[in-house]
Amino acid sequence: MLHARYFLPADGKCLYHYCSPASFDAICKTGNLRFSDVFSMRDSLEMHWGYHQWEWAAGQLLDSLGRGFIDRVDEILSQSSLHILPLISCFSTASDVLSQWRAYAKDGEGFCIGFAQSTLCRMGVRPVQVLYDESQQRAEILQAVKALHAVDEAERNEKEFFSFCVMLAADLAAMKNPAFSEEKEVRLIHLVNFEPSGDFLKLQSTGGTAFEKPLDPPRIQYEMRGSVPNPFVDLTFQESGVNTGLREVVIGPCNEARTTAIKIYLETLGLGGVNVTKSAASYRAVR
Repeated sequence: MLHARYFLPADGKCLYHYCSPASFDAICKTGNLRFSDVFSMRDSLEMHWGYHQWEWAAGQLLDSLGRGFIDRVDEILSQSSLHILPLISCFSTASDVLSQWRAYAKDGEGFCIGFAQSTLCRMGVRPVQVLYDESQQRAEILQAVKALHAVDEAERNEKEFFSFCVMLAADLAAMKNPAFSEEKEVRLIHLVNFEPSGDFLKLQSTGGTAFEKPLDPPRIQYEMRGSVPNPFVDLTFQESGVNTGLREVVIGPCNEARTTAIKIYLETLGLGGVNVTKSAASYRAVR
């Protein structure tokens, strides 16, 4: 796995989630964040970009590590979509970016929600910092695969080898096209498994640990994205039913709500102590 991609939370700092008014309302009322199929994201090269960097690295390592080893890794990486499915929720380290308002917050009519980093990273997820520099992406993969080879030569544990490759496949989701660098993205990843069912496969959630307590397997649900069924799970950002996560709300540049109205809304829902501000972006959407 790519240890350098693991996101470490900072005390007092937030990660920001841009969303539509409807999503903002659902998040505030339920205390949940939605984790959706990575392949339903806006970037058409999701997952494929990271795998392309692996292919480059494999070519560089072929002579030194041997075709047999490289083929073993590639077999697991290329078939990882039949073993695991990363469900992700996307955040940014920046709270008021015009391109984010346009793309993810209903063209500026939505909201940007700031969550405590320390809370998000305890939700039973793997937090990863997205990397946009292609040369660094390749360097990290080279380093990880060399480390795997050294361990494999010493121990030859097939179960651990498989687990490492599966986690590497999931972490490739933390590598994106440099064109998206302005998003400054941090992803929370919740993995679900594929299991045999009937004559094919089904998705199965495995649970884990959240807020230092056992996490029951969240229910896998579906919503239609156009004509395509999209799997998701909802995970709470509230520890023991108390708002420990939501810290800030930025009202979009084209959003007509007043800060006072949003403060009253949040207080009424039991989400007190939230700092509410208006976007500083000077933007008027064309209708």
